[in-house]
Amino acid sequence: MLDTAFASPIVVLVGMGFPLEIKGVMDAVRYMDGQPAQSRDEAFHATYGACRDALEGNASVAEARDVLCALARRRGVLVEERRSRPASAVAGGSLAA
Repeated sequence: MLDTAFASPIVVLVGMGFPLEIKGVMDAVRYMDGQPAQSRDEAFHATYGACRDALEGNASVAEARDVLCALARRRGVLVEERRSRPASAVAGGSLAA
């Protein structure tokens, strides 16, 4: 059995803005299966194909994650990862900007 977990989860907004964490390729396929027919354009089908290929071992899990991120970003539903400052940058200084 292939390991189809993403190196880090993807968070997308669904419904009325609720976050959905996608942890791997199977989660991605389930998410995409739930998309309405009117949103199934060429980009959708390319992304879905990349995920199916990753499940079959014909593409990398990282590639599937990348194209899913690109699709979600393009559609405005990707919750971007927040980069926090290292603790050392805050520890010695003021929290005021």
